[in-house]
Amino acid sequence: MRTLRIVISVILILLSLGLLAFSAAFLFHAFPRDTAPKTQDATLEVPDTAPEEPEPAEETPAPAPSQPESEPEPEEIPEAEEPAEPDTTDTTDTDDAAAYIQEYLAAMTTEEKVWQLFITTPEGLTGVTTATQAGETTRAALAARPVGGICYFAANLVDRAQTMAMLENTQSYAKTPLFLGVDEEGGRVSRVGSNEAMGVTHFEAAATYGTRADMAEV
Repeated sequence: MRTLRIVISVILILLSLGLLAFSAAFLFHAFPRDTAPKTQDATLEVPDTAPEEPEPAEETPAPAPSQPESEPEPEEIPEAEEPAEPDTTDTTDTDDAAAYIQEYLAAMTTEEKVWQLFITTPEGLTGVTTATQAGETTRAALAARPVGGICYFAANLVDRAQTMAMLENTQSYAKTPLFLGVDEEGGRVSRVGSNEAMGVTHFEAAATYGTRADMAEV
């Protein structure tokens, strides 16, 4: 019985030693260890004196040329430029015209300046049905409404003499010279050319000449 107890005690001791050894091995591997090798701080010793610079090598003179240098070519003397002709443009007329225009505008009222912006028909100016002459009605209309110009159409142009008299009278009634014109595009829109009494050459529409393809006619 005593021997059995001794055996059991020995076994327990061995088991305890094994557990201790296992615990020690586990803890050894569980905790991190600083495996980096320690390096000793190196102190860089700077010399008190800088290294001596090498002395520059002596320059070797270039050998003299074997052939004599050629003489430089004489410089070309530039030709004398002809003196520019003086500007003889006379600006007196332009200055006089500008001064006249400014003086003319200064004498106009604001209403007259506004009317000058419009170009109308003779019927729109006078209120008549068809205007073929210029008389007292035109004179009164221009005095009340001094427009900048008048545009005429086929109904206003009877013949050459009538047209010239109408235009001359209309212009004479205006305080400010008028722009007088006609809606004359040519071809199908021809107020003067299509009127034989005006005595001018009539041209057909450009497409008509293109259709006939007659170069001599064109």
